[in-house]
Amino acid sequence: MSVLIIRPESTPGHYRWRRYDRRAGWLAASQTGSLQTLCKQHSGTQVWLMLDGPQLVMRRLPYRPEERKHLSRLVPFELESDIAGDIQSLHIAIGAVEPETVTLAYVDRQWFAEQIEALESAGLEVSRCFVTGQLIDGDNDDWKILVTDGADDSWLPTQLSGLGLSVDVSMLPLVAERVQREAVAGASPALHVFASSQSEADDIVSMLPESIRGEARTRVSIVNEPWDALTFERPGAIELRQGLFAAPVRWQKLWRPVRIPVIAAAAALLIFLLSSFIELQINNADYRRIQQQVEQVYRTAVPQGVLVDAEQQLRSQLAQLRGSGASASVLPLLDQIAPVLLQHGDVRVHRVNFLAARQELQLALTAQSNAQLLAFSEALGNAGLSAQARNISQAGSRQQANLLVSGVAPWN
Repeated sequence: MSVLIIRPESTPGHYRWRRYDRRAGWLAASQTGSLQTLCKQHSGTQVWLMLDGPQLVMRRLPYRPEERKHLSRLVPFELESDIAGDIQSLHIAIGAVEPETVTLAYVDRQWFAEQIEALESAGLEVSRCFVTGQLIDGDNDDWKILVTDGADDSWLPTQLSGLGLSVDVSMLPLVAERVQREAVAGASPALHVFASSQSEADDIVSMLPESIRGEARTRVSIVNEPWDALTFERPGAIELRQGLFAAPVRWQKLWRPVRIPVIAAAAALLIFLLSSFIELQINNADYRRIQQQVEQVYRTAVPQGVLVDAEQQLRSQLAQLRGSGASASVLPLLDQIAPVLLQHGDVRVHRVNFLAARQELQLALTAQSNAQLLAFSEALGNAGLSAQARNISQAGSRQQANLLVSGVAPWN
Protein backbone atom coordinates (compact mmCIF):
# COMPACT_ATOMS: atom_id res chain seq x y z
CA MET A 1 0.00 0.00 0.00
CA SER A 2 1.41 3.38 -1.01
CA VAL A 3 1.04 6.68 0.80
CA LEU A 4 1.60 10.27 -0.18
CA ILE A 5 4.50 12.00 1.61
CA ILE A 6 4.12 15.78 2.01
CA ARG A 7 6.54 18.45 3.24
CA PRO A 8 5.68 22.17 3.48
CA GLU A 9 7.95 24.46 1.47
CA SER A 10 9.34 27.82 2.51
CA THR A 11 6.61 29.59 0.47
CA PRO A 12 3.40 29.64 2.56
CA GLY A 13 0.67 27.44 1.14
CA HIS A 14 3.06 25.45 -1.07
CA TYR A 15 4.12 21.84 -0.62
CA ARG A 16 6.35 19.16 -2.10
CA TRP A 17 4.87 15.67 -2.34
CA ARG A 18 5.87 12.21 -3.51
CA ARG A 19 4.45 8.69 -3.52
CA TYR A 20 6.09 6.11 -1.26
CA ASP A 21 5.65 2.35 -0.92
CA ARG A 22 7.12 0.40 2.00
CA ARG A 23 8.22 -2.43 -0.27
CA ALA A 24 9.20 -0.61 -3.44
CA GLY A 25 10.34 2.70 -1.93
CA TRP A 26 9.74 5.91 -3.83
CA LEU A 27 7.38 5.36 -6.77
CA ALA A 28 7.81 8.56 -8.78
CA ALA A 29 9.55 11.90 -8.83
CA SER A 30 8.46 14.53 -6.35
CA GLN A 31 6.17 17.35 -7.34
CA THR A 32 5.72 20.83 -5.98
CA GLY A 33 2.84 23.25 -6.05
CA SER A 34 0.08 24.96 -4.14
CA LEU A 35 -2.34 23.24 -1.81
CA GLN A 36 -5.08 23.58 -4.42
CA THR A 37 -2.94 21.74 -6.99
CA LEU A 38 -2.14 19.05 -4.44
CA CYS A 39 -5.80 18.50 -3.57
CA LYS A 40 -6.90 18.36 -7.20
CA GLN A 41 -4.56 15.42 -7.77
CA HIS A 42 -4.86 13.62 -4.43
CA SER A 43 -8.13 14.62 -2.73
CA GLY A 44 -9.16 12.08 -0.07
CA THR A 45 -5.71 10.46 -0.09
CA GLN A 46 -4.00 9.25 3.08
CA VAL A 47 -0.84 11.30 3.62
CA TRP A 48 2.21 11.30 5.87
CA LEU A 49 3.47 14.74 6.82
CA MET A 50 7.15 15.66 7.29
CA LEU A 51 7.94 18.78 9.32
CA ASP A 52 11.11 20.68 10.15
CA GLY A 53 12.10 24.18 11.13
CA PRO A 54 12.79 26.15 14.31
CA GLN A 55 9.40 25.23 15.81
CA LEU A 56 10.47 21.57 16.16
CA VAL A 57 12.91 20.60 18.89
CA MET A 58 14.24 17.13 19.69
CA ARG A 59 16.26 16.10 22.71
CA ARG A 60 17.05 13.23 25.04
CA LEU A 61 15.88 13.41 28.63
CA PRO A 62 17.40 11.33 31.45
CA TYR A 63 15.13 9.51 33.87
CA ARG A 64 15.35 7.07 36.76
CA PRO A 65 14.24 3.43 36.34
CA GLU A 66 11.34 3.84 38.78
CA GLU A 67 9.97 6.70 36.62
CA ARG A 68 9.65 4.59 33.46
CA LYS A 69 5.95 3.78 33.95
CA HIS A 70 5.06 7.44 34.46
CA LEU A 71 7.12 9.10 31.71
CA SER A 72 4.12 10.55 29.88
CA ARG A 73 3.18 12.52 33.02
CA LEU A 74 6.71 13.32 34.21
CA VAL A 75 8.21 14.60 30.94
CA PRO A 76 6.32 17.96 30.96
CA PHE A 77 7.52 18.66 34.52
CA GLU A 78 11.12 17.79 33.61
CA LEU A 79 11.02 20.11 30.60
CA GLU A 80 9.35 23.01 32.36
CA SER A 81 12.56 24.23 34.01
CA ASP A 82 14.40 24.28 30.64
CA ILE A 83 11.73 26.11 28.63
CA ALA A 84 11.17 29.84 28.89
CA GLY A 85 7.60 29.73 27.56
CA ASP A 86 4.43 28.11 28.84
CA ILE A 87 4.76 24.33 28.85
CA GLN A 88 1.00 24.06 28.25
CA SER A 89 1.46 25.67 24.82
CA LEU A 90 3.66 22.78 23.63
CA HIS A 91 2.76 19.42 22.15
CA ILE A 92 5.20 16.80 23.44
CA ALA A 93 5.72 13.53 21.56
CA ILE A 94 7.64 10.70 23.21
CA GLY A 95 9.81 8.40 21.09
CA ALA A 96 12.30 5.66 21.86
CA VAL A 97 12.68 4.82 25.55
CA GLU A 98 16.19 3.63 26.39
CA PRO A 99 17.35 2.27 29.77
CA GLU A 100 18.25 5.71 31.16
CA THR A 101 17.12 8.24 28.56
CA VAL A 102 14.00 8.92 26.53
CA THR A 103 13.92 10.62 23.12
CA LEU A 104 11.24 13.23 22.69
CA ALA A 105 10.17 16.04 20.40
CA TYR A 106 8.15 19.12 21.24
CA VAL A 107 6.51 21.71 19.06
CA ASP A 108 4.24 24.72 19.49
CA ARG A 109 0.75 23.28 19.84
CA GLN A 110 -1.03 25.96 17.81
CA TRP A 111 1.50 25.87 14.95
CA PHE A 112 1.30 22.07 14.77
CA ALA A 113 -2.50 22.14 14.75
CA GLU A 114 -2.46 24.67 11.90
CA GLN A 115 -0.20 22.44 9.78
CA ILE A 116 -2.56 19.49 10.13
CA GLU A 117 -5.77 21.50 9.84
CA ALA A 118 -4.60 23.15 6.60
CA LEU A 119 -4.36 19.74 4.93
CA GLU A 120 -7.36 18.03 6.51
CA SER A 121 -9.70 20.95 5.81
CA ALA A 122 -8.68 20.61 2.15
CA GLY A 123 -9.77 16.95 2.08
CA LEU A 124 -6.52 15.11 2.89
CA GLU A 125 -6.15 12.57 5.72
CA VAL A 126 -2.97 13.14 7.72
CA SER A 127 -2.49 9.74 9.33
CA ARG A 128 1.17 10.12 10.44
CA CYS A 129 3.66 12.93 11.02
CA PHE A 130 7.47 12.79 11.33
CA VAL A 131 10.48 15.05 11.88
CA THR A 132 12.27 15.26 8.52
CA GLY A 133 15.79 15.20 9.95
CA GLN A 134 15.15 11.99 11.88
CA LEU A 135 14.36 10.15 8.64
CA ILE A 136 17.76 10.75 6.99
CA ASP A 137 19.35 7.39 6.20
CA GLY A 138 22.86 6.37 7.22
CA ASP A 139 24.96 5.70 10.30
CA ASN A 140 23.54 7.13 13.53
CA ASP A 141 27.03 8.24 14.61
CA ASP A 142 27.34 10.61 11.64
CA TRP A 143 26.28 14.20 11.56
CA LYS A 144 23.99 14.16 8.50
CA ILE A 145 22.81 17.17 6.54
CA LEU A 146 20.11 17.03 3.86
CA VAL A 147 20.17 19.80 1.26
CA THR A 148 16.50 19.97 0.28
CA ASP A 149 16.10 23.02 -1.97
CA GLY A 150 19.63 24.13 -2.68
CA ALA A 151 22.19 25.80 -0.48
CA ASP A 152 20.05 28.96 -0.21
CA ASP A 153 17.37 27.13 1.78
CA SER A 154 17.22 28.94 5.12
CA TRP A 155 16.70 25.75 7.16
CA LEU A 156 18.50 22.45 6.60
CA PRO A 157 17.07 19.19 8.01
CA THR A 158 19.90 17.48 9.87
CA GLN A 159 20.40 14.45 12.09
CA LEU A 160 22.85 14.33 14.95
CA SER A 161 23.16 11.18 17.07
CA GLY A 162 19.73 10.06 15.90
CA LEU A 163 18.03 13.38 16.73
CA GLY A 164 16.27 15.21 13.92
CA LEU A 165 17.13 18.92 13.95
CA SER A 166 16.79 21.94 11.71
CA VAL A 167 19.85 24.14 11.32
CA ASP A 168 19.81 27.72 10.11
CA VAL A 169 22.33 28.01 7.27
CA SER A 170 23.89 31.06 8.91
CA MET A 171 24.40 29.09 12.13
CA LEU A 172 26.02 26.11 10.43
CA PRO A 173 29.63 27.06 11.42
CA LEU A 174 28.70 27.42 15.11
CA VAL A 175 26.85 24.11 15.09
CA ALA A 176 29.82 22.43 13.44
CA GLU A 177 32.20 23.71 16.12
CA ARG A 178 29.92 22.38 18.84
CA VAL A 179 29.78 18.99 17.15
CA GLN A 180 33.56 18.96 17.05
CA ARG A 181 33.85 19.86 20.75
CA GLU A 182 31.39 17.16 21.80
CA ALA A 183 33.03 14.46 19.69
CA VAL A 184 34.61 11.57 21.57
CA ALA A 185 38.24 12.28 22.45
CA GLY A 186 40.55 11.07 19.72
CA ALA A 187 37.74 10.70 17.18
CA SER A 188 37.06 13.07 14.34
CA PRO A 189 33.46 14.14 13.73
CA ALA A 190 31.96 12.35 10.75
CA LEU A 191 29.93 14.50 8.35
CA HIS A 192 27.56 13.04 5.77
CA VAL A 193 26.03 15.47 3.27
CA PHE A 194 23.15 14.43 1.00
CA ALA A 195 22.57 16.69 -2.00
CA SER A 196 21.25 16.57 -5.55
CA SER A 197 24.57 17.76 -6.98
CA GLN A 198 28.20 18.04 -6.00
CA SER A 199 28.03 21.82 -6.18
CA GLU A 200 25.24 21.92 -3.59
CA ALA A 201 27.26 19.69 -1.29
CA ASP A 202 30.41 21.77 -1.83
CA ASP A 203 28.52 24.95 -0.91
CA ILE A 204 27.51 23.42 2.42
CA VAL A 205 30.95 22.00 3.18
CA SER A 206 32.59 25.34 2.34
CA MET A 207 30.61 27.00 5.13
CA LEU A 208 32.21 24.76 7.77
CA PRO A 209 35.24 25.97 9.75
CA GLU A 210 38.66 25.09 8.35
CA SER A 211 39.42 22.94 11.37
CA ILE A 212 36.47 20.67 10.62
CA ARG A 213 37.05 20.55 6.88
CA GLY A 214 40.58 19.43 7.57
CA GLU A 215 39.90 16.90 10.33
CA ALA A 216 36.34 15.64 9.82
CA ARG A 217 35.62 12.57 7.79
CA THR A 218 33.38 14.19 5.23
CA ARG A 219 31.27 12.06 2.93
CA VAL A 220 29.01 13.32 0.17
CA SER A 221 26.12 11.29 -1.28
CA ILE A 222 24.64 12.51 -4.54
CA VAL A 223 20.96 11.57 -4.86
CA ASN A 224 18.57 12.11 -7.74
CA GLU A 225 16.27 13.90 -5.36
CA PRO A 226 16.90 15.00 -1.77
CA TRP A 227 14.08 12.73 -0.60
CA ASP A 228 15.98 9.68 -1.88
CA ALA A 229 18.09 10.07 1.27
CA LEU A 230 15.06 9.53 3.50
CA THR A 231 13.77 6.25 4.86
CA PHE A 232 10.60 5.60 6.82
CA GLU A 233 11.88 2.32 8.21
CA ARG A 234 14.27 3.82 10.75
CA PRO A 235 13.59 2.35 14.21
CA GLY A 236 12.68 4.86 16.87
CA ALA A 237 11.38 7.56 14.51
CA ILE A 238 9.05 9.70 16.59
CA GLU A 239 5.40 9.78 15.57
CA LEU A 240 4.24 13.34 16.23
CA ARG A 241 0.56 12.41 15.95
CA GLN A 242 0.03 11.12 19.46
CA GLY A 243 -1.89 12.22 22.52
CA LEU A 244 -4.41 14.93 21.68
CA PHE A 245 -3.14 14.97 18.10
CA ALA A 246 -3.51 11.22 17.52
CA ALA A 247 -4.96 10.46 14.09
CA PRO A 248 -8.69 9.68 14.39
CA VAL A 249 -9.82 6.10 13.84
CA ARG A 250 -12.30 5.24 11.10
CA TRP A 251 -15.47 5.91 13.10
CA GLN A 252 -14.08 9.28 14.18
CA LYS A 253 -13.45 10.21 10.55
CA LEU A 254 -17.04 9.33 9.69
CA TRP A 255 -18.34 11.10 12.79
CA ARG A 256 -16.48 14.38 12.32
CA PRO A 257 -18.42 15.79 9.30
CA VAL A 258 -21.83 14.84 10.72
CA ARG A 259 -21.06 15.73 14.32
CA ILE A 260 -22.71 19.16 14.39
CA PRO A 261 -25.93 18.10 12.56
CA VAL A 262 -26.28 15.01 14.76
CA ILE A 263 -25.72 17.02 17.94
CA ALA A 264 -28.26 19.62 16.78
CA ALA A 265 -30.79 16.88 15.95
CA ALA A 266 -30.17 15.18 19.29
CA ALA A 267 -30.64 18.49 21.11
CA ALA A 268 -33.90 19.12 19.23
CA LEU A 269 -35.12 15.60 20.04
CA LEU A 270 -34.19 16.06 23.70
CA ILE A 271 -36.08 19.36 23.86
CA PHE A 272 -39.10 17.74 22.17
CA LEU A 273 -39.09 14.79 24.59
CA LEU A 274 -38.65 17.10 27.58
CA SER A 275 -41.49 19.39 26.49
CA SER A 276 -43.70 16.35 25.76
CA PHE A 277 -42.94 14.94 29.20
CA ILE A 278 -43.77 18.25 30.90
CA GLU A 279 -46.98 18.57 28.87
CA LEU A 280 -47.91 14.98 29.76
CA GLN A 281 -47.40 15.68 33.46
CA ILE A 282 -49.57 18.81 33.23
CA ASN A 283 -52.30 16.91 31.36
CA ASN A 284 -52.18 14.06 33.90
CA ALA A 285 -52.56 16.55 36.74
CA ASP A 286 -55.52 18.18 34.96
CA TYR A 287 -57.06 14.75 34.31
CA ARG A 288 -56.76 13.74 37.97
CA ARG A 289 -58.32 17.04 39.03
CA ILE A 290 -61.24 16.57 36.61
CA GLN A 291 -61.68 12.97 37.77
CA GLN A 292 -61.93 14.15 41.36
CA GLN A 293 -64.56 16.69 40.34
CA VAL A 294 -66.53 14.02 38.44
CA GLU A 295 -66.39 11.69 41.44
CA GLN A 296 -67.63 14.49 43.70
CA VAL A 297 -70.54 15.12 41.32
CA TYR A 298 -71.30 11.40 41.18
CA ARG A 299 -71.33 11.09 44.96
CA THR A 300 -73.67 14.07 45.10
CA ALA A 301 -76.12 12.23 42.84
CA VAL A 302 -75.43 8.71 44.16
CA PRO A 303 -74.19 8.90 47.76
CA GLN A 304 -73.96 5.12 48.16
CA GLY A 305 -72.85 2.23 45.99
CA VAL A 306 -69.70 1.01 44.30
CA LEU A 307 -67.71 3.63 42.43
CA VAL A 308 -65.49 2.28 39.64
CA ASP A 309 -65.65 4.77 36.80
CA ALA A 310 -67.69 7.78 37.83
CA GLU A 311 -67.93 9.26 34.36
CA GLN A 312 -69.04 6.01 32.73
CA GLN A 313 -71.50 5.24 35.50
CA LEU A 314 -73.05 8.72 35.23
CA ARG A 315 -73.29 8.38 31.45
CA SER A 316 -74.98 4.99 31.82
CA GLN A 317 -77.52 6.28 34.29
CA LEU A 318 -78.15 9.37 32.20
CA ALA A 319 -78.66 7.22 29.09
CA GLN A 320 -81.11 5.05 30.99
CA LEU A 321 -83.04 8.11 32.12
CA ARG A 322 -83.05 9.69 28.67
CA GLY A 323 -83.69 6.51 26.75
CA SER A 324 -82.84 6.02 23.12
CA GLY A 325 -85.68 8.16 21.75
CA ALA A 326 -89.16 9.51 22.39
CA SER A 327 -90.68 6.02 22.68
CA ALA A 328 -88.17 5.05 25.35
CA SER A 329 -88.38 8.20 27.43
CA VAL A 330 -88.87 7.84 31.19
CA LEU A 331 -90.91 10.99 31.46
CA PRO A 332 -94.23 9.53 30.20
CA LEU A 333 -93.97 6.75 32.78
CA LEU A 334 -93.23 9.14 35.61
CA ASP A 335 -96.06 11.37 34.42
CA GLN A 336 -98.57 8.56 34.98
CA ILE A 337 -96.95 7.04 38.09
CA ALA A 338 -96.68 10.30 40.03
CA PRO A 339 -100.47 10.92 40.51
CA VAL A 340 -100.99 7.33 41.66
CA LEU A 341 -98.05 7.59 44.07
CA LEU A 342 -99.49 10.74 45.60
CA GLN A 343 -102.71 8.89 46.30
CA HIS A 344 -100.83 6.19 48.23
CA GLY A 345 -98.94 8.21 50.82
CA ASP A 346 -97.90 5.15 52.83
CA VAL A 347 -95.79 3.87 49.91
CA ARG A 348 -92.25 5.24 49.72
CA VAL A 349 -89.91 5.07 46.70
CA HIS A 350 -86.24 4.46 47.59
CA ARG A 351 -84.72 3.88 44.17
CA VAL A 352 -85.77 4.42 40.56
CA ASN A 353 -84.04 2.64 37.66
CA PHE A 354 -85.20 2.94 34.04
CA LEU A 355 -84.34 0.09 31.66
CA ALA A 356 -84.52 1.73 28.24
CA ALA A 357 -83.98 -1.48 26.26
CA ARG A 358 -87.16 -2.99 27.77
CA GLN A 359 -88.95 0.31 28.41
CA GLU A 360 -89.38 -0.62 32.05
CA LEU A 361 -89.17 1.46 35.18
CA GLN A 362 -87.91 -0.40 38.24
CA LEU A 363 -89.08 1.01 41.59
CA ALA A 364 -87.70 -0.05 44.98
CA LEU A 365 -90.68 0.47 47.40
CA THR A 366 -91.44 0.10 51.10
CA ALA A 367 -94.81 0.20 52.93
CA GLN A 368 -96.35 -0.73 56.25
CA SER A 369 -97.87 -3.90 54.79
CA ASN A 370 -97.97 -6.09 51.74
CA ALA A 371 -101.54 -5.01 51.17
CA GLN A 372 -100.43 -1.42 50.65
CA LEU A 373 -97.80 -2.54 48.11
CA LEU A 374 -100.30 -4.67 46.23
CA ALA A 375 -102.88 -1.88 46.31
CA PHE A 376 -100.36 0.53 44.75
CA SER A 377 -99.55 -2.06 42.05
CA GLU A 378 -103.24 -2.54 41.31
CA ALA A 379 -103.77 1.23 41.09
CA LEU A 380 -101.02 1.48 38.47
CA GLY A 381 -102.73 -1.27 36.51
CA ASN A 382 -105.98 0.65 36.63
CA ALA A 383 -104.10 3.68 35.28
CA GLY A 384 -103.24 1.73 32.13
CA LEU A 385 -99.78 0.52 33.17
CA SER A 386 -98.37 -2.95 33.60
CA ALA A 387 -97.05 -3.33 37.18
CA GLN A 388 -95.47 -6.49 38.55
CA ALA A 389 -94.40 -6.77 42.20
CA ARG A 390 -91.32 -8.91 42.86
CA ASN A 391 -89.09 -9.89 45.76
CA ILE A 392 -91.56 -8.88 48.47
CA SER A 393 -89.84 -9.22 51.84
CA GLN A 394 -89.76 -7.70 55.28
CA ALA A 395 -87.23 -5.02 56.21
CA GLY A 396 -87.58 -4.29 59.90
CA SER A 397 -91.12 -3.13 60.64
CA ARG A 398 -91.85 -2.39 56.96
CA GLN A 399 -92.39 -4.47 53.84
CA GLN A 400 -90.23 -3.93 50.74
CA ALA A 401 -90.64 -4.93 47.10
CA ASN A 402 -89.34 -4.26 43.57
CA LEU A 403 -92.02 -3.07 41.19
CA LEU A 404 -91.55 -3.28 37.38
CA VAL A 405 -93.73 -0.77 35.56
CA SER A 406 -94.19 -0.66 31.76
CA GLY A 407 -96.79 -0.34 29.05
CA VAL A 408 -97.08 3.43 28.69
CA ALA A 409 -98.06 4.83 25.33
CA PRO A 410 -95.41 6.79 23.34
CA TRP A 411 -94.91 10.38 24.36
CA ASN A 412 -96.69 12.81 22.10
